[in-house]
Amino acid sequence: MIELGSKLWKVNAQNKWSGKPKWEEYDVREQTSRSWIVMPTQIKGCSEGNLKVWGIKIPKNAPMEEVRRAGFRLSEEEVQLELWTHTHQHKILRAVEQASPEVLREIAKLIGYKEE
Repeated sequence: MIELGSKLWKVNAQNKWSGKPKWEEYDVREQTSRSWIVMPTQIKGCSEGNLKVWGIKIPKNAPMEEVRRAGFRLSEEEVQLELWTHTHQHKILRAVEQASPEVLREIAKLIGYKEE
């Protein structure tokens, strides 16, 4: 649940595809009648008076899944899961591609794969 004072995290767009994603912390600092105003916790080279320029609006009625689709994560646990996935997913996919038929059948059962 988002409320004033909540912390959110988002991947730095400039860093997204260059190696390990760098997650930046955001604070819910203000609100309007319909939106939360989210701003980076630390903005380099920006005075407090200019912070409103950096604000991102998140509709208060937005489903949490939509907030996640916009790139925000709601907890440090979600960030850690994203980092783990980024680090291991391609390695696991490679291992699955090289797996024996017996192992593939076990993986199929595990993920609920249905033969057509």
